Amino acid sequence: MIYQTFPPSSDLAPYILNYWRLELPPVSDARKKEVILPDGNASLMFTTFPIRRTSIGQSSWMDLSGRAVFIGQKTKAVEYAFPQDQDSITWGVRFQPAGVRAFSDVPMHEYTDRIVDASAIFSGHVHQVMDLIQDEHAPGLILSGLNHFFLKRLRTHQTPLLTTGAMASALAVQSDPIRDVAEHFRMSTRQMERYFKLYVGLSPKSYACIMRFNRAVMEADQYPEIPVAEISDSSGYYDAIHLHRESLKICGLKPYDIFYTYRGQTRPYLTELIRQRVHRSSC
Repeated sequence: MIYQTFPPSSDLAPYILNYWRLELPPVSDARKKEVILPDGNASLMFTTFPIRRTSIGQSSWMDLSGRAVFIGQKTKAVEYAFPQDQDSITWGVRFQPAGVRAFSDVPMHEYTDRIVDASAIFSGHVHQVMDLIQDEHAPGLILSGLNHFFLKRLRTHQTPLLTTGAMASALAVQSDPIRDVAEHFRMSTRQMERYFKLYVGLSPKSYACIMRFNRAVMEADQYPEIPVAEISDSSGYYDAIHLHRESLKICGLKPYDIFYTYRGQTRPYLTELIRQRVHRSSC
């Protein structure tokens, strides 16, 4: 698998984390399934080949072949299955935690753990980008088309959105109580809750839980010799039991399995993106 990321136009950077391109060559021994952990970002996906998706623990699969779809915030891990015998290319857009609302007025909490046709969020014009991808244009032209599409739809007066994004960044890098983050931004916890559901699609608590789990995954990646109990402590959990419960809730697997036993099967290409975002937030 070849995974590439591309920065958006500088005017879009506060709202779009990156564009990405995933190419899967038809190699018989390549792993054709990928477990994706929740990462605190909604996204767009443009698929031109057979790709299926299911939630962990479910037996029914959704066929995403030849579609432009909007993927809302995830609270649980999902699994993708890719074609076995053909070269396939998928393009995507990964938004900043609150970034979708810079281009659409739909309430994000209505799309949590959902996949819908992209036109439900961005109107039918989004399929113009899909046409570029299906016609197999060069990456430079596709990136130009993506920038043009979003710049035309960029809304003004984004102060509440940017404030929510800043609060999300604070929760991404540390385990401060939510009330302390709200006070820092001079608002009540109830107001913060409303902002998060409207702009992010998750409650502050749910978002903080996802980011804390991401920090634990990244620490296990960086220091594979550290025991689970130590990871739970340094990642902001009360104890190893707390991490155990959260891991089962999010992934259906124990922390040891996520960190070590199934390491090669539960490392999404998003891991580096999460690491980059946490690094930016802490700068």
